[in-house]
Amino acid sequence: MSEERRAYRSGTIYQRKSDGRWIASIPDGHGGRARYVTGTTREAVEKRLGELKTSTTSHPEPSSETVAAFLARWLDGERRRGRLRPRTAESYATLIKLHINPVVGRVRLPDLRPADIEHLVVTVLEHRSQQTARHVYKVMHRALGMATRWDLIPANPAAKVEAPSVRATRVPRPLSADEARRFLAATTEDERYPLYALAIATGMRRGEILALKWPDIDLAAGTVRVEKSLRQLDRYRFARDDTKTDKSRRVLPLPAVVVRALEKHQKAATTPGYVFARPDGRPLPPAEVTREFQATLTRLGFRSIRFHDLRHTAANLALDRMGGDIRAVSAMLGHATITTTVGLYGTAADDARRRAAKAMDDVFEGIG
Repeated sequence: MSEERRAYRSGTIYQRKSDGRWIASIPDGHGGRARYVTGTTREAVEKRLGELKTSTTSHPEPSSETVAAFLARWLDGERRRGRLRPRTAESYATLIKLHINPVVGRVRLPDLRPADIEHLVVTVLEHRSQQTARHVYKVMHRALGMATRWDLIPANPAAKVEAPSVRATRVPRPLSADEARRFLAATTEDERYPLYALAIATGMRRGEILALKWPDIDLAAGTVRVEKSLRQLDRYRFARDDTKTDKSRRVLPLPAVVVRALEKHQKAATTPGYVFARPDGRPLPPAEVTREFQATLTRLGFRSIRFHDLRHTAANLALDRMGGDIRAVSAMLGHATITTTVGLYGTAADDARRRAAKAMDDVFEGIG
């Protein structure tokens, strides 16, 4: 039996070898289980332990709180403090309800072990995708990290379990420069031409484009302000959420071809709200836009790609024209970090830099 396990049973104060922190436990009077106190020094832990023995707390005793009850309380707190976007909170709630609670929801929080987290991950992998399993792991790791800060458990059991890996299942299939030119030239009279031109020229996400309202676009200055992303709640209701990250909020310059398309589109607009809307003013449903786009590709004889591949098209075109300036492209796309951009477009950036170097060779050929 390890030193940590003996301390857990006996309630003694001990120093954890992994990080040097001091830990103490106090039995809760219900079966010998314990509340935990952690600190950087033994003296601090002893003081906190004494306070815990004599104080009352709003947190339920660990002996009576299940994982499901804790997760519900934790998620409610994250919502109230505004630490989660509404869409993310909804996603977490769904993961907890459908995948986490059926497997470990009835386990008492202090009884939860790394083996339980591993069993949870394996169970999800057996029935769902790797991406879902990774999201489940992420929720548990984050929630249990808070449980340690609340002194409900001494350590995060998820931290001792390897996060599920996710293999890339969707390979980007961007349009080439020639394909992009031919596609836009073939759709100039299409009702969705301004939308397609905006996507290819700026790399904006589908939701960002569909969330645009006319005040977001300054045609005189030739710019678009990206701050919101459209989400469909049901058949008739939509929500304009904040963009994915702080860096997703950006102001983008618009090429002249897009400005001309939007000027013409604005003159024909029947409502003053959404830039791309139904006749009654409601925004275009994202799935409908994708279906129309793919139908247009088929009608014009282009290969089938996803609407999101227009974003990859914009990135590749920009990298090619800017000699592989990955930072500029990262800012254009609104990526949270440049690492994301490098992971997606690093090879294209290298190719662009080589072409730029070759162009310099051509300019100075014969010198030296």
